[in-house]
Amino acid sequence: ASFEIATSTNANFLEVQILTDFYGFETYWELLDENGGILASGGNQNVGLNGGGQQNALPSDPGAYGSNQLVVQEVQIDAEACYEFRIFDDYGDGMCCNYGGGFFRLIDETGEILMEGGNFEVKEEHPFQKGDFNPTNTKEVAEDELFSIEVFPNPSQKGMPISIRLNNLPL
Repeated sequence: ASFEIATSTNANFLEVQILTDFYGFETYWELLDENGGILASGGNQNVGLNGGGQQNALPSDPGAYGSNQLVVQEVQIDAEACYEFRIFDDYGDGMCCNYGGGFFRLIDETGEILMEGGNFEVKEEHPFQKGDFNPTNTKEVAEDELFSIEVFPNPSQKGMPISIRLNNLPL
């Protein structure tokens, strides 16, 4: 499994910026709360329904963006929690590089860019959090239920795989 350290912000407002490529109708994005609820979204609703990569989007689909269109949407996030930004492309060639210079950006109210990109295939996902990390699910563990996690090699080299071993995992 791959792990990504979530970007953190304390902002109450975020700005989603989307610059579409030559095929803006292929784009759909969404901002999810930690329960998977959609806080904000935009773009071709049919791409959102099928998760991208189906190559059946049309410029006339509901919510479809135009070519080389800049879209800016402000989103309010109140709760200190985990969030995820996801963006989809119906054709599977992302938003930049071969068919225009499209991009996405998520910027907090201080002007800090939390994430940006455009060179992806069908889908790109970026977790982030508001506030300090505070797990929402905790459990008291009896001593006989304790287990350990080993990560090796430690230290590891950048770009090299690591292994994770769970010892004494309760069944």
